[in-house]
Amino acid sequence: MYDLVAFGEILIDLSFDKEENRYLQNPGGAPFNVACVLGKYGRNVGFIGKVGIDEYGKFLKEEMDKNFINGNGLVFDDKYKTTLAIVSFNENNDREFEFIRGADNNLNIKDVNFDLIKNSRIFHFGTLLMTDDKGISVTKYALEQAKKNGCIISFDPNYRSFLWSEEDFKKAVDLVIQDVNILKVSLEEGMIISGLDNVIDIANNLFEKVKDVVIITLADEGAYYKAKESFGYIKGKKQKAVDTTGAGDIFFGTFLNEYLKEEYNISAAIKKANIAGGLSVLKKGAIPSIPNIYELEKIDD
Repeated sequence: MYDLVAFGEILIDLSFDKEENRYLQNPGGAPFNVACVLGKYGRNVGFIGKVGIDEYGKFLKEEMDKNFINGNGLVFDDKYKTTLAIVSFNENNDREFEFIRGADNNLNIKDVNFDLIKNSRIFHFGTLLMTDDKGISVTKYALEQAKKNGCIISFDPNYRSFLWSEEDFKKAVDLVIQDVNILKVSLEEGMIISGLDNVIDIANNLFEKVKDVVIITLADEGAYYKAKESFGYIKGKKQKAVDTTGAGDIFFGTFLNEYLKEEYNISAAIKKANIAGGLSVLKKGAIPSIPNIYELEKIDD
């Protein structure tokens, strides 16, 4: 039995390093990042996605192995190259993205290893495959299989303005949100999906659509959550960020790791997730900045 099977984008982050004046290569893709968090924490994890038959694809498979992720769901495509995300930073040190889309965006139903989904506690997915009809179809089909087999559905929509409009993003989210148990969004994403601008109102609105938990991340201010029997702010810690790439994924992966524990406490889980996300921004890259679980367990605030 897998603790989590992640589904969706797997790609290369090419991040511009101002100090070295060159682009640095790191593994990425939000669902893959989350899978790597749980794999690094010692969970039994699988991943379903597609890469090209190229050096980037080989590199991502090696990264999957290093993070103890079952690779039976990874498909190598002989037609499309591995997807690239080019990450640069503006004068405010905010990230700016450009995508060269390829293999991961051409995942087909026949590519999906449904045995992984059938044997998982959590099915985790995002939205970046859903920018076209083909991606919507394969995502919805995989989600239906997860529902049939009683998986907990974990969802992290990712809005990227250069990939789709706010309207199309909201439409994609609306297609799947009613099947979700655990939803994590940024404040911007929550505003787009709900049409509201107050974090508490957003959480209440989204909680009417999902089954168990809504989490709204608020950068270094922490997070706000709404669950069946509790709600509230969990404060974060301000950090002098080196690179925020993947911080939200590391936050969510850490939360899901805590959620899987028998003695689960939502506010304590978000507190731990805040710490992990805060530590991650002190290093460059997403997966390379996943904190050590043993060190993380020692930190109380």
